[in-house]
Order: sequence, then structure tokens, then C-alpha cells
Amino acid sequence: MPCFDRSDETKALWSQFQAGRNLLMLAPRRIGKTVLLNHLRESAAAQGFRAIVLDVEGVRDEKAFFRECCAAIQEELSTGTKVMSAFAHLAMDRLLELDKRLYWASWREHLDRNFTDPDRARLYLVLETVAKVEDGANVNLLLGVLNQRGEPISELALRDLVDTLLADGYLVLGTDGRYRFMMHLLREWWLRYVVL
Repeated sequence: MPCFDRSDETKALWSQFQAGRNLLMLAPRRIGKTVLLNHLRESAAAQGFRAIVLDVEGVRDEKAFFRECCAAIQEELSTGTKVMSAFAHLAMDRLLELDKRLYWASWREHLDRNFTDPDRARLYLVLETVAKVEDGANVNLLLGVLNQRGEPISELALRDLVDTLLADGYLVLGTDGRYRFMMHLLREWWLRYVVL
């Protein structure tokens, strides 16, 4: 579909991209966002870019977004899993850069402000254990770690701690009975900057 009367917008967008900026286009339906995006994709090579248009309307979490994004890049470049892996690591690093760490640090500060020891230490230990296990941690693993590294804790007390982390949005409980971080990026930040 031709892109009529959008040369000023197109120039402005390419200028922003060439400056390394990310953009968000908000406008009502049927205003021409998709037509403009398709025009940018078609003219990307002339501007020295490779463009991929990815519809993320149905994507519900970060992991699904990265999977869709990496699949689209792999399809565009047709170079295999090395591209997917490299992009995922680069994207992860960018999302955890210093200017974004304040957001991620607020999750840690929430625990520090709202809980006292020994509960706070136990919450940290639960999150550390869940973060270190790629597939998530079940109650038995968490009980074993907590009882090995601190005062004994009952399963009921552990469930209270985990319920707090579920309610506060740190963790989710999978259908397999394993606890995982709700956001993959939060797990990655926890591993990089909290777990020592």
C-alpha cells in the first residue's frame, strides 16, 4: 500500500532511528500507523537498516516477547540460533542497564522496607533459590534450602512467605507445582545484582 503525504514523518522517524532512539507511535485506529511502519520497513535498506515488523498484540509476557522477536529476526536473517541467542543477550543487557536499574531496585527496596528479619532473610533466600533454578523451585526444594541455611521453618510458614511473594508479583506458581519469577527480567536482575 502506498504511503501518501508522509515524507515529513518518514524523515523525522529515520532521523530518530539514526540517532539511536526508540519510538512509540500512539494514535487512534485507522490513522495510518501500519502503513507508515510498512513504508519504513520497505525503505530500511536505503537508510542502512534491516527492519522487522513484529505484531506483539497477543504477547502477554517478556519471555513470549523475546521468543517472538528472536523468531522474527531468525526468519529475516536466516542464520540460525546464534542470532537468536546474541539478540536475546543484547536485549537483556540493554533492559538491565544502569538507567533502568532504579526500576528493578524498587523490587528489592519493597522487601527491605516492608519486612523484618527473619522473614526478610527468608524471602531473599526463597527468591535466590527460585532465581538459581532455571525450571523453578518446588516446596520441597525451598524447604530444604531454608532449613539448611537458617532456623527450621515449617511448610505452613514457607507457604505464607511464598504467598506473599505471589501476591506482591515476584513469583508465579506453575501447573507443575514450581515457583518461578513472574518476569524473566526480574529474575535476571535478581541473579546479577542481588544474589552474591
